[in-house]
Amino acid sequence: MKACFVMVSTALLGVGLLGCHHDRERTVVYEQPVYAEPEAPPGYVVVPDAPPQIIVEQPPPAPAPGYIFVEGYWHWDGHHYMWRHGRWARPPHGGAVWIGPNYERYDGHWRYERGHWGREEERREHERREHRDRN
Repeated sequence: MKACFVMVSTALLGVGLLGCHHDRERTVVYEQPVYAEPEAPPGYVVVPDAPPQIIVEQPPPAPAPGYIFVEGYWHWDGHHYMWRHGRWARPPHGGAVWIGPNYERYDGHWRYERGHWGREEERREHERREHRDRN
């Protein structure tokens, strides 16, 4: 009986640590903060729904000069959206800027383009597309 209680308690604790939240028939998982963005080429994947509402976060103080704050965003992991908390990151090279993810309605589905490091011109183009899509 004691072993069963420990296993059930451990399982419940594990679920609690994941921070799952059910939102309109889909599961949303909140990740722990990640401080390095995996390298992946920009591109998009088709996803079934729009992301949940953005969570507004207050950035903590910068850890050191030269870091920029990457705002939190919803990342599609192939099955559901996961909230990636905002974090301080050091650009990979001089002149690099963070280009946040893009979500756009397309042919009855949604396209999700991952955030990535890029050039200032690319960031401006990304912002023009976001502004155009909202209006």
